[in-house]
Amino acid sequence: WGEDCRRGFCVRGDPVTEEGVHYFNLGHDVTDLSAGRSVLAFLKCNGNAFVLHTNEGKDGNRVRGKQKFVKCKEKIEAVSCEDDAVLLLSEKGSVFCVDTSHTPYTPRILDAFSGISVVQVACGSQHSVALTKGFQ
Repeated sequence: WGEDCRRGFCVRGDPVTEEGVHYFNLGHDVTDLSAGRSVLAFLKCNGNAFVLHTNEGKDGNRVRGKQKFVKCKEKIEAVSCEDDAVLLLSEKGSVFCVDTSHTPYTPRILDAFSGISVVQVACGSQHSVALTKGFQ
């Protein structure tokens, strides 16, 4: 539901297919993406994660933010979005959380998974789950 605009993601109202699908082109090799109520996260093939946050304007319409690079100390291999937060899974199995309601988007490691290798993360609107290397 958007289109690349000067190397950045932006929401567009058209064109829309009969099924209501909006196409977008990021101009990058994207390996993973996820959408929440007010956030879109995507991952480039080099492990760099980007976040786009949208808000509701005074008139009730969505107001888009700018695509923001999320600087993380580890290479990221997967992203998953909640309503306003993004989980990042590193290639080392570490899980980071980004609160998109505050800038800058600074990932913080989730201590609950300290010393535990995670292989997959998934988010719902108000919750997150993680699958560990031991499949727990």
